[in-house]
Amino acid sequence: ASGSGGASGSGGASGSSGGGAGAQCPPGLPGAPTVLVPTLSGGHYCVDSTEVTQLHYELFLQAKPSTAGQPGECAANASFVPQSVAPGKCYDSGGTFNPWQYPNRPVVCVDWCDAAAYCKWAGKRLCGKVDGGPADAAKLADAHQSEWYNACSKGGTQAYPYGDAWDYNACPYGDQPPEPVKTYPNCVGGFPGLHDMSSSAAEWEDACTASGCVVRGGSSAVSPTTVRCDALEFLPRAKGYGAVGFRCCAETGGK
Repeated sequence: ASGSGGASGSGGASGSSGGGAGAQCPPGLPGAPTVLVPTLSGGHYCVDSTEVTQLHYELFLQAKPSTAGQPGECAANASFVPQSVAPGKCYDSGGTFNPWQYPNRPVVCVDWCDAAAYCKWAGKRLCGKVDGGPADAAKLADAHQSEWYNACSKGGTQAYPYGDAWDYNACPYGDQPPEPVKTYPNCVGGFPGLHDMSSSAAEWEDACTASGCVVRGGSSAVSPTTVRCDALEFLPRAKGYGAVGFRCCAETGGK
């Protein structure tokens, strides 16, 4: 298996990055430090600088979160434990969930409901519509509408987070399992401070239809087309996948 834990990207106080008319990301939230991202309308919101790691997720599990109070569509979700854990239903090429051995690998094999619950626990939300709420599944390549797409594409100005042309060497294309976050120093953008929005693990988004919920960013074993910022796939909400993780968004302390 490629990649080991390392010391990058573990929990700690969240911060802000970039500027913006008094807007600031809330300090001290669990998980990855957050990055201040501008909207096309002049506002701001905050995005996790990396995908949620196994260590971040383990701290959530250690808090013994209740499965009560989930959205109605998640009422059947009786456990937040990643589905790679035995008896397991999800194939993770990195092995079962092991935050002690691989603390900084993106957590995978979590379903949409698990991801939403973690973000809520962390005082954040699963990235959805600019200005809050679920994103419109018909407008996910619109930087005015989708928080995830706006952040990845630098306000809709580029195809990949690092630029407009695909760069095989920029991100961990072809690596399995997902490398620890921030392993590839050029896998950055669309705004300064954001990492691994292309390849690595795909990411759940708060954008769902009757057929499933959106995942973004592709994964390590896919083509240049499927790791573009505007690429997406709908997957069943209640199933975990060995190449799908997530990151969170949050409101700012000011607009």
